[in-house]
Amino acid sequence: MATPKLLEAVYTLTTDEWSSFGKYLLTKTRPNSDHHLLFKVLLKNKAALLEDGKSDKIRVKHFTAMTSKTYSNLLSRLFLYFEEWFSINMYLSSNYEKELLLIKGYNQKGLFKLANNVARNLVQRINSATYKSLDQQTVLKQLHTLQYFSNNPIKKTEGHEIFCSGINAFLSSTEEQALFLLLELENRTALNHQDLSQARSNLEGLIQSKHSELSQTMTLCLEALRDPSLDHIINLKTRLNTSTILPSSDLYLALTIYLRKALNKVLNKNICVEAKEVLEIYQLTLSAMSANPHQKLLPVSLINAVAGLSLHTTYEETETLIQEWVPRTFTKYPESLSNYCNASNLFIHNRYDEAIDYLIGLEFDNINIKASSQAMLIIAHYMNDAEDLALTMAANFKKQLSRNKSKLYRADYLGLYNFTKVLPLIYKSKYDKSIIIDLKDYERLAFRNWVVKQIEKE
Repeated sequence: MATPKLLEAVYTLTTDEWSSFGKYLLTKTRPNSDHHLLFKVLLKNKAALLEDGKSDKIRVKHFTAMTSKTYSNLLSRLFLYFEEWFSINMYLSSNYEKELLLIKGYNQKGLFKLANNVARNLVQRINSATYKSLDQQTVLKQLHTLQYFSNNPIKKTEGHEIFCSGINAFLSSTEEQALFLLLELENRTALNHQDLSQARSNLEGLIQSKHSELSQTMTLCLEALRDPSLDHIINLKTRLNTSTILPSSDLYLALTIYLRKALNKVLNKNICVEAKEVLEIYQLTLSAMSANPHQKLLPVSLINAVAGLSLHTTYEETETLIQEWVPRTFTKYPESLSNYCNASNLFIHNRYDEAIDYLIGLEFDNINIKASSQAMLIIAHYMNDAEDLALTMAANFKKQLSRNKSKLYRADYLGLYNFTKVLPLIYKSKYDKSIIIDLKDYERLAFRNWVVKQIEKE
């Protein structure tokens, strides 16, 4: 049975957020209401809310007099209160939204002195901010627009300055946003091989001065993506480590991800990069994910980092990273995540026999990761001279994939399904040299690097 959306939502709350939601709920309902009772039950069971059947267990234990329909309606009503609180909480925690709304409201009410005080304080706060963000120039543009296009008499004395400041903020904001979109355009082009040349030309036409620090950092990142070189990635890494971009911001996270993509391009060109540099870049991305309030470090992100890092560092270096980051990853199954990552590290360092124990009995709420672990276990058995067992497991796994096709990501399903088709061919080709495996027939193929090595051995 699917987990109710209320349970999924409140499961993500921090301790302070639970407290805030509870206080808000008391402004809407009585302390002895069913809504508040349900809130207290959810809070008490917060660590287990995503367990299968947890919602029904709560109904049976705490709301025995309710029918399933009545209980479902209670969940829905509490979820509406949650959404109200959540939207208000997000609004209050935003950097500048409250001030902009106050400026607009004060001007509409004719409270011009109050509007001017808020506007001056906001301009000073942005200009003196230790960290720079992608939204600051946009906020300044909105602020000056609200002041200029209102009945505020400040226009009589400062109208020209306000108007020109609004134009400058608009131009700076437009340039920074264009550079950010150009970065993602380069990323999408590399991923999907789409023709975005016209969009690229249009965005480049919006870039003029590149004076701001944000523009300079994004330009450096753009150069690293377009012309990946060791110098570019080292310069970008150094820039990110010393920049005034907020480390917990979406922009900083995006730049660290683009840096890692540029690093991978350099490594794919067989350019030698010191393991220390590779490790620092992966650490930078993981730190940005962990610090970002709008993101959570998910198992798939750590798994991908381990898989990439293991190729270019020692087993021990990657093991240290695993030990550091598993406890900081958002998962119900930290032990399974640790075991999977350790198995992946062993796998890439050709220590297949040691990986087997790590891959047995894993639990994940992501079926794609679970499926990948099963394929890895098959390979580990195959490489540990248990070929018959591996082939039997692959045949059963193929049937399992077909049953769960609709639950898996299409790319993962195709890659794993093709893997189950290729593995028997690899085995047969050991004894029948007439069997030719053309990997062009398998556009999607899980564990392609391992498959290529096996084919080259024959």
